[in-house]
Amino acid sequence: MQTLGLGFTWEQLSPGQRFRTLNRTITETDLVLFTSMTGMLELKQKILAPVRVGDTVHGEIEITSVRPTSKGNRGIVASKVDVKNQKDEVVLTYEATRMLAGRSADHGGPQRS
Repeated sequence: MQTLGLGFTWEQLSPGQRFRTLNRTITETDLVLFTSMTGMLELKQKILAPVRVGDTVHGEIEITSVRPTSKGNRGIVASKVDVKNQKDEVVLTYEATRMLAGRSADHGGPQRS
């Protein structure tokens, strides 16, 4: 599974690809910011277990669909994300749909091999 950390253009993604994020140990500030944040479009989430200060979490992402916008310079990417704690337990799962830049807006990002 590839580690997610650098941006991808929508053309570099395809259904079935899977990624893992870097680990992050949760601080009190993280918890406060997370509980007060909003703004992700078309977000469907399910909270399965508590996350406490001191837990270390990472996300595992699966791309579920990719399609270009009508202009073709951007793409709509849907994904399923499982957030796991240090015990490898899924604590949060969500599906998100995002608009990503295409190669025409890319300035030397990572290339798919």
